[in-house]
Amino acid sequence: MPVIIKTIAIIGQAHPFHSGRDLTLQRLGWPDFSEGRLELLQAILREQTRTILSHDSQMTKRPSSASGASDFSV
Repeated sequence: MPVIIKTIAIIGQAHPFHSGRDLTLQRLGWPDFSEGRLELLQAILREQTRTILSHDSQMTKRPSSASGASDFSV
């Protein structure tokens, strides 16, 4: 399961730049992804991907909360 979660997280971080391109550019105040902007975006996504992949993939179960629901952490 952790591999699937990591995969979704990695894909998800790039999703706004593809499917929501116009809104993303508007929010950033950029006319496009040229002039170094694409390189900046790629560097940030690479850094975040490395961080996602570097985390321990073992999920540990913590004691149940007062509501009876189990809490999980990575």
